[in-house]
Amino acid sequence: MLGRALLPLLADRVVVPIDQADGLPIADGAVLRAALAGCDAIVHLAALHPLVAHGGADYDAANVAPFRVLLAIAAATGARRVVLASSTSVWREAPRGSPARFIDEDTSADATEDPYAASKLACEALLRASPIAGVTLRLARFAAGESPEEQVRRLYRAVRPHDAARAVIRALDHGPDGSMYAIASRTPFRAEDAEILDRDPAAAIRLRAGFEPNWVPDRIGSVVLTDRAGRDLGWSASP
Repeated sequence: MLGRALLPLLADRVVVPIDQADGLPIADGAVLRAALAGCDAIVHLAALHPLVAHGGADYDAANVAPFRVLLAIAAATGARRVVLASSTSVWREAPRGSPARFIDEDTSADATEDPYAASKLACEALLRASPIAGVTLRLARFAAGESPEEQVRRLYRAVRPHDAARAVIRALDHGPDGSMYAIASRTPFRAEDAEILDRDPAAAIRLRAGFEPNWVPDRIGSVVLTDRAGRDLGWSASP
C-alpha cells in the first residue's frame, strides 16, 4: 500500500523497485547486489504485517534478516542514505482504566514483548549501527478510506498512505542522519483529555473534533504526536 503511494512521488527520479511479490528474493545477496548497484539512497518498506498472526521467528526471518543483508550490501555498493519504515507498534497503549498515553519520539519504545514490534526495533538498531546515514519513520496504522472507523482512527493513531509517502520523501531529502519521526495524522486531542479518552472516547471526539462519531472504539489508549516531523521535515498530514 505504501509502495504504491510512494512510487508516483518519485516519478522524477531513477527508481529501482524491489518487491518480493514480483518473485525477487529480498534476502538473496546476489539479487540485491545487482539491484543496488549505483543506488544513492534506499527506502526500505518491506515487512511481515502485524495483522497476520506469526511467531517471533517468522518476524525475525521476514523483517530482520533481510534488512541485515540489505544494509551490508548497501554499504558495500556505496549507498549513502537509508530511510526505514518502522511502526508506532513499538509503543504500547496505556492499560485499560488508565489515562491515554500521548506518545512522541521521546517516549520509550516498550512493546518489546510483541514479536512484530520487536522485529521493528531490531531493524532500527541495525540501521543505527550501520555506517550509512539513516532516518527512521515510525508509521501509524494505515487508514486509506473514509469509513467511520478510519475517520476516527486518524484522530489518534492512523495515517493515510499518501501522507505517509510524503513523509518518506521529506525524510529522504531532509531528514538528519540518525533521526527518528512518529508519523500519523494530526490529532485534535490534548494532554488534558487523557482520562476521558479512556472512559468516554465519543465525548472526547465531540469536544475536540466537533462531530458525532458513527463508530467509536471502546477506549482510546494512546495518541501519537507528530510535532517533530513538522518542525524538522516540514511535513504534516492532510486535513
